[in-house]
Amino acid sequence: MVQNELKQWLLPKRAFGDCFGCAPHNTKGLNLQFWYTEKGCISYDRVPKEFCGFTGLTHGGIIATLLDEVAAWTVITHLYQIGITIQATVNYLKPVPTEEPLIIEGEITKKSGEHVETLAKVSSKKGLLLAQAESKWLIPSNSLLSKITGLDQEEIERLISTTVEEIKKLKQESQKAGAKNLVSDS
Repeated sequence: MVQNELKQWLLPKRAFGDCFGCAPHNTKGLNLQFWYTEKGCISYDRVPKEFCGFTGLTHGGIIATLLDEVAAWTVITHLYQIGITIQATVNYLKPVPTEEPLIIEGEITKKSGEHVETLAKVSSKKGLLLAQAESKWLIPSNSLLSKITGLDQEEIERLISTTVEEIKKLKQESQKAGAKNLVSDS
């Protein structure tokens, strides 16, 4: 996808706990920020050199995290639900450098009942595809999320509701205001 053709808007910085991928208060994490797009979500990042595998190259586990995180936020923003990764196939196509601008994109490719499939990609600023992942997600009930996380079901519902309501509000405001509230990264 060509960046200057992509209409998008910034999602609220929201995290469920101390998420390594997106929690703004996790000083050891990636602190990813996401933008909503019509197809899914997008993030822009520069992986710090501390997250290398070999000097100058991003560790494969970090690449998998980038792909998983954008897919997760795509599910949240387009289905208004939390998903749990149940399978991911990552293809490492080219070396992913540290300290260089990256574009991380996700989209939903299939939804069937409580299962969702996504495609996520990491590209260079110039549009070279570096890695991609096809993943399968389970959309669990809030009671199952409570069992898995150990959080009270009411807390799970509050976290999801707060996040979803903010996203819905942003979508409505953007639709009312039209293109002037949308940003294009150029």
